Amino acid sequence: MSSQKNSYPSAVDIPSWYFESDLFSGCDVSEGGREPFLILHVEQPEEQLKFNLVCRWPVPKLGPDHMALWKVLRIQQELRGSERCFDISEGQIMRLLGHEVYSVEQRDHVIKLLRDMMNANLSGDGKWVTKGGAHRKLGLCSSLVFGNKRDDGIFSLMAGPDGGGFPAGLSTTSVPVSAVDIEVASQPPPPRPEPLWLPDEHIDPEPPTQYHRRRGPGFVYILTNPSMPGLIKIGKTRLNPIDRAAQLHTTGVPAGFQVEYACRTNDPEAVEQAMHVAFGPTRLSHKREFFQITPEQAIAVLSLHHQEEPIAA
Repeated sequence: MSSQKNSYPSAVDIPSWYFESDLFSGCDVSEGGREPFLILHVEQPEEQLKFNLVCRWPVPKLGPDHMALWKVLRIQQELRGSERCFDISEGQIMRLLGHEVYSVEQRDHVIKLLRDMMNANLSGDGKWVTKGGAHRKLGLCSSLVFGNKRDDGIFSLMAGPDGGGFPAGLSTTSVPVSAVDIEVASQPPPPRPEPLWLPDEHIDPEPPTQYHRRRGPGFVYILTNPSMPGLIKIGKTRLNPIDRAAQLHTTGVPAGFQVEYACRTNDPEAVEQAMHVAFGPTRLSHKREFFQITPEQAIAVLSLHHQEEPIAA
């Protein structure tokens, strides 16, 4: 491990305009926020070069918090030596920002910063004349942060455009690399447990109303919904959890539910009750099964109750 860590640099060079321009100044872009604003202008008279880089709508106000997040992601990009997207987990991002333990509100704030930067579109163009008299053009179009969140909960990201499409010789700033930067860069993101399903012979229909406690194996599931950020649903079912998630997508719910994890158990009622008690302080209402915690927090507890083979009732 020590030899691997020693292979990483103590600092990385990042183009200075990221830090010196108005990109992260927090200022209003323009009236209505729809017009592009200039963040980099380069003139080199000897080459008859003019180059402009603008940030285009939709543009949020990017401030110091955005810069802090972008910088740690760009350091990861440089350490991994790739011009492609790299994989990183939510927990790793929070750790890079100094949050070993964090609340749902802190997590949601960082995810919003990330989405803001995904919506910040950079567009650059320029032209120059070579020594031979030929005209050449420069151009680029890229998001400040490009990528997405995969189905397994891992982010696949690229921070900032690479050097292609920019004039040569732009100044750079040396940014120190921390031990945490190196640790995250050298480790793959931790995998999220795969959803676990009962064999078909153990699945029976869910009655529309339950007047008494049912017996037999089933699931306790964890669901998320993109229209309900920061919330998870913890419930039980004897259906395939994917089918149960589909049942919950009614006309009153804007988006479908996603199964983050399903625990197979011989007593889903007892396990569900235990989960509701364990996370009771974060529950929105005693009449609803929604909790203000991350899927990872719930999975860490629920996975302890998983049974490989259901025990006959």
